[in-house]
Amino acid sequence: MVKKITIGIVILIVVFFILAVIGVNLSVFLPIAIQWATKFVLPWIFLYWFIRYVKAKEVDNRG
Repeated sequence: MVKKITIGIVILIVVFFILAVIGVNLSVFLPIAIQWATKFVLPWIFLYWFIRYVKAKEVDNRG
């Protein structure tokens, strides 16, 4: 678990470094990326876990 977190942090640092070298303004990019994730990614994650919850409840109610 710690190895996966470390790899994720290293990847984020590398991406931010590459963006800075290319000339992307991180103070503009980061809020836009967070806004995009909030609008498009998080609802799908919520939907996935909600469907798993409903399926688990259906199995519990059957038997």
